[in-house]
Amino acid sequence: MRKVKNFMLEHPILSILIIFPFSLSISISLFDIILNFILPLIFAFWGSGWIYKTIIGTSWSKGINKPFWFI
Repeated sequence: MRKVKNFMLEHPILSILIIFPFSLSISISLFDIILNFILPLIFAFWGSGWIYKTIIGTSWSKGINKPFWFI
């Protein structure tokens, strides 16, 4: 481990270039999960609440003042 640390201290740019692809793949994976799973879930949940309130005729201010009205 000391050899790796010494190498990284002596060659910071090369060390960053070696670490960069791993960091990039992790950040791309996280953004992929957020954009493909979490964000659609949030919009679907919001949309289903909006459709529900429209069908039953509840006021829109209830969702603004009490965002967790369904619990």
